[in-house]
Amino acid sequence: MIDTGAGLNLGRRQYHAEVYRRRPEIVEQYEEIDNVSNMEKFGIGGIKGSNSGIECMAVITYKLPYVHNGAPVQLTIALSNDAAANTILSSGFLKNTKCAILFGQDVLVSDVLGEHFPIHYTTPACDGSPPEIGAGMPSTFFAEHRTDNLHQQVAAMIAALNTGYTTRPTFPPSLD
Repeated sequence: MIDTGAGLNLGRRQYHAEVYRRRPEIVEQYEEIDNVSNMEKFGIGGIKGSNSGIECMAVITYKLPYVHNGAPVQLTIALSNDAAANTILSSGFLKNTKCAILFGQDVLVSDVLGEHFPIHYTTPACDGSPPEIGAGMPSTFFAEHRTDNLHQQVAAMIAALNTGYTTRPTFPPSLD
């Protein structure tokens, strides 16, 4: 789930703790805040004036399958037992990865990751554990993604939107 108003990445503790238990090789670090000497649990409030805050009690950092400027890309998520979805990506994450949400195409484009991600409109998942991964499936990989043509791809998509076509252009558009 993406939340352009969220100040930090947030996730369900039960879900991400189970990911760490099952697939520790994709996790850089998992810490229960009670076990870290200089940290304390902290609250995240809801809308101003609301008493709907939750308490963050753990932090997880994932190794993502991307490299940017020669360094591996990681994703850190604050964890709570009461998060409203498995994972909520914040405005900070979207800004730092230079994301653009193209609602006409239902796609999120990241200039830093050199990738596009389809947007699906569903009820946010709020699970106690991740789905099973089949035997033999890779748990993680690192790859360098080309971003040199990304601006051209996004410009072509926007131009296609402005033509009045009723069908969705293919993404990424052919630049031949």
